[in-house]
Amino acid sequence: PINSEKFSPKEGDFNGCIECNFVLFLQACVREGFHVMATCLTAEGMKKFVESFENGDSKLIRGRRRVHTFLGDLTNSETVAKLVAKVNKLVSNENKDTGGGENDCRMILHGLVNNAGICIPGRTDWMPLSTYQKQFSVNFFTTVDLTSRLIPTLKKFQGRIVNVSSVVGMVATVGLGAYSASKFAIEGYSDALRCEL
Repeated sequence: PINSEKFSPKEGDFNGCIECNFVLFLQACVREGFHVMATCLTAEGMKKFVESFENGDSKLIRGRRRVHTFLGDLTNSETVAKLVAKVNKLVSNENKDTGGGENDCRMILHGLVNNAGICIPGRTDWMPLSTYQKQFSVNFFTTVDLTSRLIPTLKKFQGRIVNVSSVVGMVATVGLGAYSASKFAIEGYSDALRCEL
């Protein structure tokens, strides 16, 4: 069982892809024996994320060695390239049982969950283009960049791609025009991936 009371919205300040519900999902994966890799935008967010495992129940504490973190801004293509290299190294043939530590088993890439996102509310009649560009950069182009680079590895392991969207990616609401447009883009991209892969 997942204890959702442990992470209130104000405590879930993990930045980027790490939100309170997503942390709970990753904790459940670790409890089941999976390795997880989380990308954090800030060192403070990464610290909070790691602490959520170190201060958890006994399964989480034992599973801490299966938690891999990456600090970086995924709107930067060079950072994305470094992350992909790290993932590919973790799942490479050279990464075999060494008797403990990070390389304690042969890892495979079961899936990619794209959960990074920002929402800057504002009415479309006064929102500047830069606000649209920022939200599309984080909410859409980051997903496309990371997914495109990891597709070969995901195919190799028959992994899955999960793109976290929003209900406003299907029905726009007042004050969320730019956010909604970026989530509509995610919906279209996800549908294309479904058809093509």
